[in-house]
Amino acid sequence: MTQKAIIIPELSDFPKLAPCPVSGHQWGDGLLVRTPNWLGDAVMTFPALAMLKKSLPATCGLFIACPKGLAPLFDEMEEAGQVIPLENAHAFPNASERYTFRELHPGATLLFNNSFRDAIALKLLGSRHLYGVKARHRSFLLKSKWSLPKRRNKVLNPYHQACVYLAMAKALGAGDWDGSMPHFHFREKESMQKDPEFAQIFQSNRPLLAVAPGAAYGDAKRWDSSRFRAVAEWWIHEQHGCVFAVGNASESAIAEEVLRGLASDRIFQLAGKTTMKQLMILLQQADCCLANDSGTMHLAA
Repeated sequence: MTQKAIIIPELSDFPKLAPCPVSGHQWGDGLLVRTPNWLGDAVMTFPALAMLKKSLPATCGLFIACPKGLAPLFDEMEEAGQVIPLENAHAFPNASERYTFRELHPGATLLFNNSFRDAIALKLLGSRHLYGVKARHRSFLLKSKWSLPKRRNKVLNPYHQACVYLAMAKALGAGDWDGSMPHFHFREKESMQKDPEFAQIFQSNRPLLAVAPGAAYGDAKRWDSSRFRAVAEWWIHEQHGCVFAVGNASESAIAEEVLRGLASDRIFQLAGKTTMKQLMILLQQADCCLANDSGTMHLAA
């Protein structure tokens, strides 16, 4: 499937982490990656995952353990092998998850989160070599001894989070980032094109603006609805385009407020009406996305 060309911003200023390369038989059956719990942070692992997949032997899989809500994201990723959705990402794995982890036989496990609980759980479940940054007193469980500067509030911290993940991948033996990003199946696209809820979006030959006016942390991180509305109105009248709003069910009232009174044949209120996979496909269709600092913003980018 042809994907729209994307412009990858230059990422520079990577932390220097001590090399701890994995090679040959050390990979076992593959690499297990425990993702961050938030959508935006999970998206920022994409460049590192692309480079890690390139570094794995052909016979080894890239296994992903993630919160259940993020599993559809990685299910669509061509580079990902088995995806382990965690029913409760803030608890020890349940019986079914423990069985799956034991059956994987990864030679290496990379922790993109800072959890002590996950480190000890995966160690007990057979992960021979754990890699991650030193955090929350878990250093004795890790094969790596990577340290990062302590995060400071209310200042610009030195490293983009995507650069941190890429540095961890490089320390394991992956190459320098070459601009690669993972590829996605978008398997539901054909069925969405036939669904009355979404069909008009795919059939439109007008420029498409996606708006995501909600924010996980509430009004403190949210641009005012009137400003979203002003841009949506400008897009419809000056760009002769269409606008669709996305978000979760709790953000549907905000989406309706943004779209209220605009030309009914040019707007689509989809907040609370999409799955993660459908959201990915809709964002792929959009020409532009206007969003607060949110997981949807990172996913759109």
